Amino acid sequence: MPRWLNRLFRMTSIGIGATLLMSAAVNFVAIEKLFDASVEHQLGMTKADMRWLYYGFATFGLLFVLLGALWPRRNTAKPPPTLRR
Repeated sequence: MPRWLNRLFRMTSIGIGATLLMSAAVNFVAIEKLFDASVEHQLGMTKADMRWLYYGFATFGLLFVLLGALWPRRNTAKPPPTLRR
C-alpha cells in the first residue's frame, strides 16, 4: 500500500472516530439535561433506551480511533530499483 494511502486511511479513521465520540458525548449530555415527558412521548423512547444508542456511537468511535492509531505505519510498497554502475 502506498504511503499516502496508508496515511489517508489512518487520518480518516481517526477523524471519523473522533467525530462519533464527540457526537455521542454531546448528545448524551443533551438527553440528560433536556429529556422530559413530551420528548419521550414524541420519540417513543425513554431516557434509558436512548442512552444505549449513544453508548454504541461512542464504542464505534473509540474503535475507529484505535484502528487509525494502531494501524501499521510502515511503508509496504517496494522502493524503486537503483541503478548500479
